[in-house]
Amino acid sequence: MPAKAGRRMQIIKPLLPVGRNYKEPHMHEKLSDDKTATLLAALNEHCQKHWEIKNNTLFKSFAFKDFKSAFGFMTSVALDAEKANHHPDWFNSYNKVDINLTTHEVGGITQRDFKLATEIDKRADKESS
Repeated sequence: MPAKAGRRMQIIKPLLPVGRNYKEPHMHEKLSDDKTATLLAALNEHCQKHWEIKNNTLFKSFAFKDFKSAFGFMTSVALDAEKANHHPDWFNSYNKVDINLTTHEVGGITQRDFKLATEIDKRADKESS
């Protein structure tokens, strides 16, 4: 129905873009090399197998006792990733899962990647025990 003369049309703002967590806008800023190194050291502090920087991504390879365990791990990570709206690039072969984390929209590593890496390590610990 057309707007009546003298009435202001209500402007509806679009929804926030998909993939943005506006509660924490700093999470989407590409990190400097120094900040990345600092966060990487903190992330790896309690890990037996460390995350590393590989091709401008956070990379880690996980090994499980069998395919079922590896796939169960991937399923639980997928649920975490979907909830965070931040999805890994990964590869699975039998009991091995390789994960690369990067924030494609900024072309590098952000705090979102480190946050998801922390959750992934928690999931891996649960699958291993």
